[in-house]
Parts: sequence; C-alpha cells; structure tokens
Amino acid sequence: MRKYKIYLCGNSAPGEVEDKNVEEILKEVSPYVDGVNWVLHDGVGSKQAEILEKYKGAGKVIYYYWHGRHDISRNHFLWLGTMKNGDWIILLDYAERASKYFLENVEPIINKLESDGVNQLYFEGKFFLIQFHETLVFDGSPHPALYRKDGLSRGVNVNPSDINGDFWRINLRGQIRDKYHFVRAYATYMLLPVMSNHSLLGLESRMNEVAIRDSNRIKFLYYLDSLGLPRTPDSLLKLFSGELSEETKFFINCDKVWNDFYRFYIKNDETVEDSYHYDVLEKFKIK
Repeated sequence: MRKYKIYLCGNSAPGEVEDKNVEEILKEVSPYVDGVNWVLHDGVGSKQAEILEKYKGAGKVIYYYWHGRHDISRNHFLWLGTMKNGDWIILLDYAERASKYFLENVEPIINKLESDGVNQLYFEGKFFLIQFHETLVFDGSPHPALYRKDGLSRGVNVNPSDINGDFWRINLRGQIRDKYHFVRAYATYMLLPVMSNHSLLGLESRMNEVAIRDSNRIKFLYYLDSLGLPRTPDSLLKLFSGELSEETKFFINCDKVWNDFYRFYIKNDETVEDSYHYDVLEKFKIK
C-alpha cells in the first residue's frame, strides 16, 4: 500500500466549453487519483459545481471569486485543499488531458521520482506532477512559477522524445478553442492588475524592451481608469470603436496585443497571427 495520496488539481470558471471539458478530465482521471482539489471561480450552484462535487472524492471544491490573480487563485487549492506533505498532485487545466499510459503508470512514475530525489516533474517545460509540501507556492500571473519556499525544489523536465514519443500531458487548445481565441485572451491577460507578467512573453532575451512594454501597459490601465472604463475587453471594444484620440492611437500602435484587438474586432482583419513577433507591429500602425 502506497504511503502517499494522489490528487488532481486545477481551477476554472463555469461555461459551456469549460463544463464539458472539466467533466471529461474528471471522468478520465478520477479512477486513478484519491481526490480532486479544484478552485471554481464564481460558480456556486453552477452545473460545473455539481460535476466537481460528484468527482471530488477525498478532495475538496473551493469556491472563490475571480480577482485577476492566477497565482493566488491556484494557491487556494494548495492552502485550502486536502493534501498533506508527501502527497502528489497532477496539474491540468480544462484544455489539457493526461495520457492513458501516464495515468495507468502514475504510481511507478512517482516511485521512480521519489527514489531519484525529485519532487517536481515538468512536461515540455510546464509543471505537471508535483509532490505537495506546505511551503509550495505559485508566484506570478497569468503565467505563474511554482516552487518550494524552503528552497528544496528538485525538478526534472520530460519531453516526448525522452519517453518513446508519448505525450503524458496532451494540449487540446487548438482543438477546443476558436482560431482567434488568442486575440481576446491576450488582451485579458494584459488587462490584469499591475503585476501581470504577460509582457514578458516573447521578449525573454530582450529584457530592456520588457520594461518599456510593461510601462506602456500600466499607463494604458491607468488611461482606462481615467476614462471611467473597467479593465475588460468590452471596454476596449467601446474605446476602439469610437473616434480615436491621439492617446488611444499611441497605445494601439505601441503593443501588438492592442493592435491585434483593434484590427480583428474593429477592422475585421483576420490576418492577425498568434505569435510573439512584435516586430511586425510596425507595418500595422494606424495614423
């Protein structure tokens, strides 16, 4: 008999797509875990709440209000869940799946990690199978890091080429999301509170540009505040649909995310690309 328990952990919000995919994940994973510790945003009494309560097992459904901070939200299943030191966590979101091979072999995989002194397994660079410890914490939003505050994180990264081409974690984003989902999603990330780290993506080797980009992002947030507009994509639709002030033009021209949003939703331009190639912005600036 194993000395540890295994839990599935994640967070989501109610919605037709989310409900369907969360239920699929739970059906597939629940036979192989002891319980589910899951944060549900703004979902008391929802269909997804019923689904999660049905499959939670020895876990817990944590009801919480969405506040724009992904790390704090995820920390709640660490802080308020049912895990004890030494238990293991499978981390998935609604657009991901665990392979059948992984689930059927999760115990020997964990046993091998423990024998090697490893407490964090990353799959293709993203945390996937983590040993719980009370000092474990997510840090950063919307793209959080995960580490132990006692300094004893011991991680290993696994790629499909390391395991005979198998994908232990399967990314379904391209299948369940619209081709242009990124336009609104990236805008939502950039509209998060001041500490959002989305400005970093694609500029990891050009940190001086990250500082400039994030400074302009924060100025844009305060600009929306000054106009009495909530920090939401719907506010962008309202702002960009009217006569553009010089200040609004500046923000559209200074960041690909705002520029893509303007081109796609206002100009019906479907040539926008899901990429971090910010240099293409120059040819799409408005006058």
